[in-house]
Amino acid sequence: MKTKNILTLIVAAGLTSFAANAKAVATFQDNFSGNSVDTSKWSVYDTWVWDYSQAIVNNGSLQLNYRSILTTTSTFDFPITVSGSFTLGTLRQAERLQIVTRADGSTIGRWAEPAGMKFSFTTSGVGIQFADYYGNYTDYGTSTGLSLSSNTSYNFSVIDSGSIASVIINGSTVYSTTVASNLSAGNNVSITNRERAAGTLLGPITISPIASSPVPEPSTYGLIGIGALGVAFAARRRKQKTA
Repeated sequence: MKTKNILTLIVAAGLTSFAANAKAVATFQDNFSGNSVDTSKWSVYDTWVWDYSQAIVNNGSLQLNYRSILTTTSTFDFPITVSGSFTLGTLRQAERLQIVTRADGSTIGRWAEPAGMKFSFTTSGVGIQFADYYGNYTDYGTSTGLSLSSNTSYNFSVIDSGSIASVIINGSTVYSTTVASNLSAGNNVSITNRERAAGTLLGPITISPIASSPVPEPSTYGLIGIGALGVAFAARRRKQKTA
Protein backbone atom coordinates (compact mmCIF):
# COMPACT_ATOMS: atom_id res chain seq x y z
CA MET A 1 0.00 0.00 0.00
CA LYS A 2 2.89 2.34 0.82
CA THR A 3 4.50 1.59 -2.55
CA LYS A 4 1.28 2.49 -4.33
CA ASN A 5 1.03 5.80 -2.46
CA ILE A 6 4.63 6.69 -3.28
CA LEU A 7 4.13 5.89 -6.95
CA THR A 8 0.95 7.96 -7.01
CA LEU A 9 2.87 10.89 -5.54
CA ILE A 10 5.58 10.53 -8.21
CA VAL A 11 3.02 10.62 -11.01
CA ALA A 12 1.25 13.57 -9.40
CA ALA A 13 4.56 15.42 -9.07
CA GLY A 14 5.30 14.82 -12.73
CA LEU A 15 1.91 16.06 -13.84
CA THR A 16 2.19 19.09 -11.58
CA SER A 17 5.60 19.89 -13.03
CA PHE A 18 4.18 19.53 -16.54
CA ALA A 19 1.30 21.88 -15.74
CA ALA A 20 3.65 24.43 -14.21
CA ASN A 21 5.90 24.26 -17.25
CA ALA A 22 2.91 24.63 -19.58
CA LYS A 23 1.93 27.84 -17.85
CA ALA A 24 5.47 29.27 -17.68
CA VAL A 25 5.09 32.23 -20.02
CA ALA A 26 7.27 35.31 -19.59
CA THR A 27 5.32 38.56 -19.32
CA PHE A 28 6.45 42.18 -19.61
CA GLN A 29 4.56 44.72 -17.56
CA ASP A 30 4.91 48.39 -16.71
CA ASN A 31 2.47 50.08 -14.33
CA PHE A 32 4.08 53.49 -14.99
CA SER A 33 4.57 54.06 -11.29
CA GLY A 34 6.64 56.96 -10.05
CA ASN A 35 7.38 60.04 -12.13
CA SER A 36 9.86 58.94 -14.79
CA VAL A 37 10.14 56.37 -17.55
CA ASP A 38 11.67 53.10 -16.35
CA THR A 39 14.77 52.93 -18.55
CA SER A 40 15.35 49.31 -17.60
CA LYS A 41 12.14 48.55 -19.55
CA TRP A 42 12.08 51.25 -22.24
CA SER A 43 14.42 53.21 -24.43
CA VAL A 44 13.06 56.67 -25.24
CA TYR A 45 13.62 58.57 -28.46
CA ASP A 46 12.27 62.13 -28.54
CA THR A 47 12.21 62.74 -32.25
CA TRP A 48 10.67 66.20 -32.41
CA VAL A 49 12.15 68.07 -29.46
CA TRP A 50 11.50 71.37 -31.21
CA ASP A 51 7.79 70.70 -30.83
CA TYR A 52 7.81 69.72 -27.14
CA SER A 53 8.09 65.98 -27.70
CA GLN A 54 7.87 64.33 -24.29
CA ALA A 55 7.07 61.04 -22.60
CA ILE A 56 5.84 61.84 -19.10
CA VAL A 57 5.16 59.25 -16.39
CA ASN A 58 2.80 60.33 -13.64
CA ASN A 59 1.96 57.71 -11.00
CA GLY A 60 0.11 55.17 -13.12
CA SER A 61 -0.07 56.76 -16.55
CA LEU A 62 2.20 57.57 -19.46
CA GLN A 63 1.51 60.79 -21.34
CA LEU A 64 2.80 61.01 -24.90
CA ASN A 65 3.21 64.51 -26.26
CA TYR A 66 3.84 64.68 -29.98
CA ARG A 67 6.32 62.14 -31.39
CA SER A 68 8.11 60.47 -28.50
CA ILE A 69 8.90 56.81 -29.17
CA LEU A 70 9.18 54.25 -26.39
CA THR A 71 10.68 50.88 -27.32
CA THR A 72 10.95 47.91 -25.01
CA THR A 73 14.41 46.81 -23.98
CA SER A 74 13.03 43.25 -23.98
CA THR A 75 12.53 41.27 -27.19
CA PHE A 76 9.56 39.04 -28.01
CA ASP A 77 8.82 36.22 -30.41
CA PHE A 78 5.51 35.62 -32.16
CA PRO A 79 2.78 35.36 -31.14
CA ILE A 80 2.27 38.17 -28.62
CA THR A 81 -0.52 40.24 -27.10
CA VAL A 82 -0.06 43.85 -26.03
CA SER A 83 -2.80 45.11 -23.74
CA GLY A 84 -3.59 48.10 -21.58
CA SER A 85 -5.69 51.25 -21.76
CA PHE A 86 -5.45 54.55 -23.60
CA THR A 87 -7.12 57.94 -23.84
CA LEU A 88 -6.70 59.98 -27.01
CA GLY A 89 -5.83 63.55 -26.10
CA THR A 90 -6.41 66.98 -27.54
CA LEU A 91 -6.20 66.94 -31.33
CA ARG A 92 -3.76 69.20 -33.08
CA GLN A 93 -3.49 67.09 -36.19
CA ALA A 94 -5.25 63.81 -36.85
CA GLU A 95 -4.05 61.84 -33.87
CA ARG A 96 -2.64 58.40 -34.41
CA LEU A 97 -1.50 56.44 -31.38
CA GLN A 98 0.57 53.50 -32.58
CA ILE A 99 1.41 50.21 -30.90
CA VAL A 100 4.17 48.72 -33.06
CA THR A 101 5.17 45.06 -32.91
CA ARG A 102 8.12 43.57 -34.83
CA ALA A 103 9.98 46.84 -34.17
CA ASP A 104 13.46 47.73 -33.00
CA GLY A 105 12.89 51.42 -32.25
CA SER A 106 14.83 52.72 -35.26
CA THR A 107 12.99 55.45 -37.13
CA ILE A 108 12.25 55.77 -40.82
CA GLY A 109 11.28 58.52 -43.23
CA ARG A 110 10.85 62.24 -42.74
CA TRP A 111 8.16 61.61 -40.15
CA ALA A 112 10.59 59.73 -37.90
CA GLU A 113 8.36 56.79 -36.99
CA PRO A 114 9.40 53.24 -36.08
CA ALA A 115 9.34 50.45 -38.64
CA GLY A 116 7.25 47.38 -37.87
CA MET A 117 3.67 46.11 -37.70
CA LYS A 118 1.63 49.17 -36.75
CA PHE A 119 -1.65 49.05 -34.87
CA SER A 120 -3.03 52.60 -35.16
CA PHE A 121 -5.77 54.22 -33.07
CA THR A 122 -7.50 57.40 -34.23
CA THR A 123 -10.87 59.06 -33.75
CA SER A 124 -11.83 57.39 -37.04
CA GLY A 125 -11.12 53.88 -35.76
CA VAL A 126 -8.19 51.49 -35.94
CA GLY A 127 -5.89 50.41 -38.74
CA ILE A 128 -3.09 47.92 -39.31
CA GLN A 129 -0.13 48.34 -41.63
CA PHE A 130 3.52 47.33 -41.90
CA ALA A 131 6.33 49.77 -42.65
CA ASP A 132 9.87 48.70 -43.53
CA TYR A 133 13.14 50.57 -43.15
CA TYR A 134 12.83 52.05 -46.63
CA GLY A 135 9.50 53.73 -45.95
CA ASN A 136 7.49 51.16 -47.92
CA TYR A 137 4.06 50.45 -46.46
CA THR A 138 1.86 47.37 -46.64
CA ASP A 139 -1.66 48.46 -45.72
CA TYR A 140 -3.87 45.80 -44.16
CA GLY A 141 -6.94 48.00 -43.90
CA THR A 142 -8.95 49.80 -41.24
CA SER A 143 -12.04 49.15 -39.16
CA THR A 144 -15.41 50.33 -40.41
CA GLY A 145 -18.27 51.79 -38.41
CA LEU A 146 -16.02 52.56 -35.45
CA SER A 147 -15.10 55.94 -34.00
CA LEU A 148 -13.02 56.63 -30.90
CA SER A 149 -13.68 59.76 -28.88
CA SER A 150 -11.03 62.03 -27.45
CA ASN A 151 -10.75 62.19 -23.67
CA THR A 152 -12.40 58.77 -23.31
CA SER A 153 -10.62 55.81 -21.78
CA TYR A 154 -10.56 52.52 -23.74
CA ASN A 155 -9.21 49.12 -22.80
CA PHE A 156 -7.36 47.52 -25.68
CA SER A 157 -5.46 44.44 -26.77
CA VAL A 158 -3.52 44.01 -29.99
CA ILE A 159 -2.61 40.51 -31.06
CA ASP A 160 0.17 39.72 -33.50
CA SER A 161 0.20 35.99 -34.11
CA GLY A 162 2.59 36.26 -37.01
CA SER A 163 -0.13 35.44 -39.54
CA ILE A 164 -3.17 37.21 -38.06
CA ALA A 165 -3.34 40.68 -36.50
CA SER A 166 -6.32 41.65 -34.36
CA VAL A 167 -7.47 44.64 -32.32
CA ILE A 168 -9.78 44.32 -29.32
CA ILE A 169 -11.45 47.39 -27.80
CA ASN A 170 -13.35 47.11 -24.51
CA GLY A 171 -13.56 43.34 -24.89
CA SER A 172 -14.81 43.25 -28.49
CA THR A 173 -12.77 42.44 -31.59
CA VAL A 174 -13.11 45.51 -33.80
CA TYR A 175 -10.71 44.49 -36.55
CA SER A 176 -8.84 41.36 -37.59
CA THR A 177 -6.89 40.57 -40.73
CA THR A 178 -4.33 38.17 -42.13
CA VAL A 179 -0.79 39.58 -42.29
CA ALA A 180 2.52 38.42 -43.68
CA SER A 181 4.50 36.53 -41.06
CA ASN A 182 7.85 37.13 -42.76
CA LEU A 183 7.75 40.93 -42.46
CA SER A 184 9.82 42.13 -39.54
CA ALA A 185 11.99 45.04 -38.44
CA GLY A 186 12.89 43.49 -35.10
CA ASN A 187 11.53 41.73 -32.02
CA ASN A 188 10.67 44.67 -29.80
CA VAL A 189 7.48 46.63 -29.15
CA SER A 190 7.30 50.40 -29.67
CA ILE A 191 4.69 52.95 -28.63
CA THR A 192 4.40 56.36 -30.26
CA ASN A 193 2.17 59.15 -31.53
CA ARG A 194 2.30 59.21 -35.32
CA GLU A 195 0.90 62.72 -35.72
CA ARG A 196 1.67 65.86 -33.78
CA ALA A 197 -1.05 65.44 -31.18
CA ALA A 198 -0.62 66.16 -27.50
CA GLY A 199 -1.75 64.48 -24.36
CA THR A 200 -2.37 60.84 -25.29
CA LEU A 201 -2.49 58.83 -22.06
CA LEU A 202 -1.70 55.16 -21.60
CA GLY A 203 -2.44 53.08 -18.54
CA PRO A 204 -0.40 50.07 -17.41
CA ILE A 205 0.92 48.04 -20.35
CA THR A 206 1.26 44.25 -20.44
CA ILE A 207 3.02 42.29 -23.19
CA SER A 208 2.43 38.55 -23.09
CA PRO A 209 3.77 35.88 -25.42
CA ILE A 210 0.86 33.63 -26.34
CA ALA A 211 1.76 30.11 -25.26
CA SER A 212 1.72 27.50 -27.99
CA SER A 213 1.97 23.78 -27.25
CA PRO A 214 4.54 23.76 -24.44
CA VAL A 215 7.15 21.00 -24.21
CA PRO A 216 7.74 19.54 -20.74
CA GLU A 217 11.22 19.68 -19.31
CA PRO A 218 13.25 16.43 -19.41
CA SER A 219 12.92 16.09 -15.63
CA THR A 220 9.16 16.17 -16.03
CA TYR A 221 9.25 13.33 -18.55
CA GLY A 222 11.46 11.42 -16.13
CA LEU A 223 9.05 11.78 -13.23
CA ILE A 224 6.06 10.78 -15.32
CA GLY A 225 7.95 7.86 -16.83
CA ILE A 226 9.17 6.54 -13.47
CA GLY A 227 5.68 6.84 -12.04
CA ALA A 228 4.10 5.06 -15.01
CA LEU A 229 6.60 2.17 -14.83
CA GLY A 230 6.05 1.89 -11.11
CA VAL A 231 2.28 1.73 -11.49
CA ALA A 232 2.64 -0.95 -14.16
CA PHE A 233 5.00 -2.98 -11.92
CA ALA A 234 2.62 -2.73 -8.96
CA ALA A 235 -0.30 -3.87 -11.11
CA ARG A 236 1.72 -6.87 -12.32
CA ARG A 237 2.57 -7.88 -8.75
CA ARG A 238 -1.10 -7.73 -7.74
CA LYS A 239 -1.99 -9.90 -10.72
CA GLN A 240 0.66 -12.49 -9.76
CA LYS A 241 -0.62 -12.66 -6.16
CA THR A 242 -4.18 -13.30 -7.25
CA ALA A 243 -3.16 -15.96 -9.81
